[in-house]
Amino acid sequence: MTVTEYALMLVATVAVAAVCEGVWMNWIRPRLAHQFGWKEVRPNERIPAAAWAGSAAVLLILFVFLPFVGVAAGY
Repeated sequence: MTVTEYALMLVATVAVAAVCEGVWMNWIRPRLAHQFGWKEVRPNERIPAAAWAGSAAVLLILFVFLPFVGVAAGY
């Protein structure tokens, strides 16, 4: 694998991890918190909304935009 492929793999991994963390914090954890008695998560413990927009943009570019443009450009 080339350095570019490793960098894209790293960025994709971080973006997917951010999405998984968002699903955990917004949907799964609140439902389990009542059952297990977990404390409420403070707003400063959450990932900022700009990071969610950034991770969504990275996933869109990597998995939608790049495959089509890469093929058209000969990569």
